[in-house]
Amino acid sequence: MLAEREQQARKPLLGKFLKRESENAKEKEETPPKVSIKKLWRYADSFDFILILIGSLVAIVTGLGMPFLSIIMGSMSQSFINATMYIYCPWDEFIFYDNSDKAVFNCSDYSLHQFSHDIMPQILYSVYMGVALFLSATIQVTCFLVAGENMMHRMRMAFFKSILRQDIPWYDKNQSGTLSTKLFDNLERIKEGTGDKVALAIQFVSQFFGGFIVAFTYDWKLTLIMMALSPLMIICGAFLAKLMASSTEKEAKNYAKAGAIAEEVLTSIRTVVAFNGQEMECKRYETALKAGKADGIIKSIYVGSGLGFTFLVMFGSYCLAFWVGTDFVVDGKMNPDTMITVFFGVMMGSMALGQAGPQFAVVGTAQGAAAAIYEIIDRAPEIDSQSTEGNKPDNVKGRIQVKDVKFSYPTRPDIQVLKGVSFEVLPGQTVALVGSSGCGKSTIVSLLLRYYNVESGMGYKTLVGERGTQLSGGQKQRIAIARALVRNPKILLLDEATSALDAESESVVQQALDKAAQGRTTLVIAHRLSTIRNADMIVAMKDGQVVEVGKHDDLMEKNGLYYELVNAQVFTDVDDENVVDSSHRQYTKQISQISARRRLSSTTSKDGDILLQKLTSPRKSIEDEDEEYLKDLTKAKDLKSETERLKKDLEREGAKPANLLLILKYARPEWIYIFLAVVVSIIQGGVFPAFSLFFSTIMEVFAGSDPHEMRRKGHFWALMFLVLGIVQAATLFLQAFFFGLAAERLTMRLRAKLFNHILRMDIGYFDDPRHSSGKICTRLATDTPNVKSAIDYRLGMVFSALVSVGTGVVIAFIYGWQMALLMVAIFPLGGVGQAVQNKYFQGRSKEDARELENAGKTAMEAIEHIRTVQALTLEGKFYNMFCKFLDYPHQSSRRKALMQGLTFGFSSSIFFFLYAAAFRFGVWLIVKETLTPIEVLKSLYAISFTAGSMGFASSYFPEYLKAKFAAGLIFKMLADEPKIDSLSKGGKKPAKINASIHFHDIQFAYPQRSTINVLKGLNLDVEPGKTLALVGPSGCGKSTVVSLMERFYDPANGDVTIDNENIQEINVQYLRSQLALVSQEPILFDRSIRENIIYGLEDKNISEEEIQNATRLANIEKFISELPDGLNTRVGEKGTQLSGGQKQRIAIARALIRNPRILLLDEATSALDTESEKVVQEALDRASQGRTCIIIAHRLSTIVNADCIAVIKNGVVIEKGTHEELIKRRGVYFALTEKQNMKKE
Repeated sequence: MLAEREQQARKPLLGKFLKRESENAKEKEETPPKVSIKKLWRYADSFDFILILIGSLVAIVTGLGMPFLSIIMGSMSQSFINATMYIYCPWDEFIFYDNSDKAVFNCSDYSLHQFSHDIMPQILYSVYMGVALFLSATIQVTCFLVAGENMMHRMRMAFFKSILRQDIPWYDKNQSGTLSTKLFDNLERIKEGTGDKVALAIQFVSQFFGGFIVAFTYDWKLTLIMMALSPLMIICGAFLAKLMASSTEKEAKNYAKAGAIAEEVLTSIRTVVAFNGQEMECKRYETALKAGKADGIIKSIYVGSGLGFTFLVMFGSYCLAFWVGTDFVVDGKMNPDTMITVFFGVMMGSMALGQAGPQFAVVGTAQGAAAAIYEIIDRAPEIDSQSTEGNKPDNVKGRIQVKDVKFSYPTRPDIQVLKGVSFEVLPGQTVALVGSSGCGKSTIVSLLLRYYNVESGMGYKTLVGERGTQLSGGQKQRIAIARALVRNPKILLLDEATSALDAESESVVQQALDKAAQGRTTLVIAHRLSTIRNADMIVAMKDGQVVEVGKHDDLMEKNGLYYELVNAQVFTDVDDENVVDSSHRQYTKQISQISARRRLSSTTSKDGDILLQKLTSPRKSIEDEDEEYLKDLTKAKDLKSETERLKKDLEREGAKPANLLLILKYARPEWIYIFLAVVVSIIQGGVFPAFSLFFSTIMEVFAGSDPHEMRRKGHFWALMFLVLGIVQAATLFLQAFFFGLAAERLTMRLRAKLFNHILRMDIGYFDDPRHSSGKICTRLATDTPNVKSAIDYRLGMVFSALVSVGTGVVIAFIYGWQMALLMVAIFPLGGVGQAVQNKYFQGRSKEDARELENAGKTAMEAIEHIRTVQALTLEGKFYNMFCKFLDYPHQSSRRKALMQGLTFGFSSSIFFFLYAAAFRFGVWLIVKETLTPIEVLKSLYAISFTAGSMGFASSYFPEYLKAKFAAGLIFKMLADEPKIDSLSKGGKKPAKINASIHFHDIQFAYPQRSTINVLKGLNLDVEPGKTLALVGPSGCGKSTVVSLMERFYDPANGDVTIDNENIQEINVQYLRSQLALVSQEPILFDRSIRENIIYGLEDKNISEEEIQNATRLANIEKFISELPDGLNTRVGEKGTQLSGGQKQRIAIARALIRNPRILLLDEATSALDTESEKVVQEALDRASQGRTCIIIAHRLSTIVNADCIAVIKNGVVIEKGTHEELIKRRGVYFALTEKQNMKKE
């Protein structure tokens, strides 16, 4: 079970980030039902409810503003029509009649002063409405923000407090990443769904009902006629939305496949490069991208169709309204002001419906998020870590009794881990638990901590952590021991405290542990049996049961399980044929390899009576940095934070932002599509200027004196709205299609080119934290698609807006330059209002974000290390820290609520004041007879109707900024040249390789630590067919030798030669085809066993017989034959479906099928338990026969039979010879053997 959790922890990072669909599906099944609207405000107090009530009432007032504007617009339009009729009067007593000979206007009863008198109240109403809206919008937002912030503050504290008291079985089912999502995302969703978004939802609902109430009140028939096309729009919209959702899902799946391929390759880059799998992986990646590209283009077609159809129906409804409205006006059934009021009323109501949808979606999301949060808050854990109940013994002596304990982990109840375990530890005794992996040793320690309850039997009840703090090396182990002893525990529990150390470090740490155990009851778990030889009692376990109990000498005499375990690890200087060459070691070499994680937990009672200190191993790996980077990435969901991330990455990389011209240069093959899209966008830009003219002309038509001519012209201009709709629909569709096609083609080409280029790079490139697998995957999966934002449909909007506004301004100046000057002067204020509103919607300040981030870090630290937190009873400390970090943003948010309310009030009301000013000036110009009413309308509408398009265009620039940064990163990566080109076709390809290896005076430092020489003049020779073993302490340079052989790196000085040929002159792919590497933690790919064995040889037509021969030599043939699918069995991500021994043997088969001249074994059995180790060692012995071999080992027992053993220290060979020769020399090698010799007295 513990091994399984370790494997889970090692799951590839971007796989977690990109491929959550299956996990989401599982989550959906367990998702609690949404909470009610009432329960959503569960943490609001009476003051908050008063604020919500006030905010809701004024939101209704805000929503009624636009429907009232439609009444004002109708009245103003009638006044302008009357003034136009007055101007058109052929003589003073002329009377206008409708089609039924009813008098509708008498010229003698009207004057321009009457016009001014009629319209001034409407202008004043507009000003009053502006003031009312400013106040109501300010109040509604302020009330909801303050109430929401108060409520969220309480909820955050309650949620975190509840998390800290949950028991460990609950944490097993809820990974820290999931809890992070709930803590950050879900609480943010609730905040959105209980704050000002609710006010907006109320406002838009009020606007919807207000608009249609006004429309129905003025004329229900015309209202119904205008609504006639709505069902068509709803049905077709829903259908297209479904198609688009399906297409988006399909596209996401295909790109997830591509992302998974990239992630798998990049996290296993050494294996891919070592087995020449780059070209095959590039083809796989490109194939997955092609499928995603096709779906992306189809999605663009759906987007274009949806937008086009929406506008076609919308303009169609305008056509219908003006066609029928004209008939009603001509027939005397309706006045023009009624028609205009109905028109704007329906338009305002319909717009509100569209705007209300997203707000209700936000509230719905909040209800779902609240259900998940409340479920945790309300959960009463079975084992409450904060409970004050239970016995508190005054004097703990340290006696432990475990009696007939049976236990299964709650996440795997079908697998019993302990099957009736019994033993006793007396005060002051040191007892060791030994056995192979998975036998239940660590589970006993867990139960002693009472992280779990046992199923039956007596015993302490508890489990070990999922992750724990990571400490590395002997020095940090000693620091950890000191931390444990500060608490002066009665019981010390040591879980594999030296398992990750080499022989030299282990010796120092073991001395510290021996001192720590004096005078305390100590329970030791060890894989290295050399560490527990002097224990008072040794308990040998197998399959969850105690098999043997006794002291070391007694158990050795029994020749039972313990004897077998010891013999598998014993190192002797006697030539004994019966010695089993096997061991258990911990892998600590490659800096980009995933670190094997040991568990760290510690616990104490209130009086410090019991303490567990699990001392742990390897250094923080690049994979862990990736995980942190991806956490930041998942938080960067909004545009602003995403742009900030890209900007930081750009600075780190030392790259410069690209510009549109450079992006277009890369998009050269797409120029024809971009050109067509731009042409279409320019045509589209003329639609709204034409709309403004048509609308003004309709007003002029109603001022006509001939009913028949009025009907004819009214119908003609009504049809022109339909023509505009067709043009708008066609251009929107073509724009979306051509830009979509260009963007998808560019994205795919950039992705494929970047991936191919990355696989050319040398391994030193990947050692750089800036090029860790997670970050490169982000470049491929997120940043490369960001580049297309520079040439997608938003670019078309910019062209459309420029044409639209430019044409609008020209029209305005043509019909009335005085009016145009005013409009150009004051309407930018509307833009300022829009910008202020956008800024308001984007959210809060950086200071708040920083403080919330500190609170979040505190929470995540506690969650990720919950076992340590609960063990050391630090819940209160973490809770207080969390609350302290929340205080500043809470107070700050309350203060800023008023400012945010004022900005929203300004943006909501500014247009009322602008229209009032514009109409007042227009009236003055008309009264002065400088302009006609229609000229004023045409000038005013030309700018006001087209100004909105700038808002759409403005959405391009933040996206373009993001594209500039992303393109800068991508182009910088494409410009990087590899020091060793893994895909190079150049270099020698010797016909025959005898495999004589020579390292001559090698000087080497890793690129990331260029000042620290790892090899300092190393000299080595290996004769063809001989075995060279490299031994020495961690960091001495053993693994570096293997890396130089594979040409992962080149030495700074000196030469590595094969058959007297410098390997730098040999073709790199040919060189690697002659080598085969088997490492401690072999990387398998998520494919079948067959595909893993022939990895990198797909084009060699490997026969079935060759595969079977390799599996037989690797000792895996029997296992494969017993599988239902045999060689076609999938091994899972990183081979997680297989045990360590099975993975290792498949890796050996993968090495053997190449028939390599040189075999490199890098601690190939160190991660295995004793039983697996034997089988694998036999396979390795077979594999090495007849080949030149270089073996690296920490466990010296595996290399006693090597032809030559070289002892490396500080980057040079200090001793060399056979095992017997080195033992007789009694030097460094002899000292290493003594430290591992269990039989040494």
